[in-house]
Amino acid sequence: MSSHRCQLFILLFVGLCVVQAQNDYCSIRPAIDPSVRPLLERSFGSRSILKPYKAPKEDNYIYAENDEVITLHCVDGFHSPSSPTDRVSIKLRCDNTFWREENSDQHHDRYNLHVECKKVAWNLYESVEAFRWCPEYSTSYIIAKKNVNKSPTHIAGLCYDTERLLLSSVAYNIQPDEFKIIKAKFDLRNYSFGREIKNFQTIEKEGLTPLRFEEKQFEDWFTFGNFHYAPLIENNKIKTVIEEFGSLLNVTWWPSLRLGNWKKYQNALEKHTTKAAYNVISGVEGKLEVPLSNDCDNTTEMKVLVDKYDRYIPAYIWNYLEPLQNISKEVVIIAFNSPFYEFYKKDDVVFCEDICHEIDWLANVRSTFQYANMGIMFCCRADNVQKSKRFDNFPNLFLKNDTENVTERLVY
Repeated sequence: MSSHRCQLFILLFVGLCVVQAQNDYCSIRPAIDPSVRPLLERSFGSRSILKPYKAPKEDNYIYAENDEVITLHCVDGFHSPSSPTDRVSIKLRCDNTFWREENSDQHHDRYNLHVECKKVAWNLYESVEAFRWCPEYSTSYIIAKKNVNKSPTHIAGLCYDTERLLLSSVAYNIQPDEFKIIKAKFDLRNYSFGREIKNFQTIEKEGLTPLRFEEKQFEDWFTFGNFHYAPLIENNKIKTVIEEFGSLLNVTWWPSLRLGNWKKYQNALEKHTTKAAYNVISGVEGKLEVPLSNDCDNTTEMKVLVDKYDRYIPAYIWNYLEPLQNISKEVVIIAFNSPFYEFYKKDDVVFCEDICHEIDWLANVRSTFQYANMGIMFCCRADNVQKSKRFDNFPNLFLKNDTENVTERLVY
């Protein structure tokens, strides 16, 4: 009998220990989606550790011991818990019976508190000042990221022809997490926010279609080229911007170029910018021409492919790259957006000295740049492009720099 009592006593003691152990911690269940998980700040002796929370494989919880204080940060505020709505940080203490917010009467379930950040919100504004690289017929717009309790952050600048619904260029930067700007030809932060555009998503998303051509030969050539609409910029670091503003960032591409040499170049640039920082202006230029036959004298001449609304396909896609770490000179990467290269003399298309062989990070991709079926590509010194006067919406390199030395970390 005494043996049974002893065993019962041991089981009761162990049970009480387990209950006591369970009561010595609190847990938080952060959002499963990494894009809306908070930053986690914990004490580490006399210092703090701040890092994105990465869930272990076995569960998806943040644990804290009794009386431990942790701080959660959301750049754009919290979706859950939702009160108050304008805060960007929550400091929580694990109490005996619940999570208690420091300096507040708010408290939460100690074992099942769900925490989720608000999704990044984007705005589109008219720029008070016209971008100096925009052509006269286009309007300057600023894409900005909404912030809690402070003004929006400049992310990209658009030159857009609102009459013909045609994009001229997009200015942005791509860089590692932290970098030092030495000198720059343009800085979007120098341009002020004007009127906010709230209905940008209703702008026409369709590109040119064969049904909108008045000339049968134009319609046939458009169908032959299999031209389609796609974003002018494609980079994982600004992927959310591209998804949100797709209707404004689309241009008409020849798919063999976009999926051929341009894709190879974009992959090389993305790999290169894990260590290097650039200001970028992505632009389009010129008007695509197609060979039209003259039945009277059996001759063929090149004519601009234009639809009934005076819209056209760009002949060139280009990137102006300005290094922000003083490691190299400005360069322009240019692609011929046409399947009709063989109808021209080479000098009529490649209008500058090609320096692709001088760019180290293009070494593994440039071998096909002169293969017409993948899209002709070439590289120019920036001043040569400006002197050629072939591009209308190109930055004026002879103006003074926009920026002063500054250290910046941008989060997209």
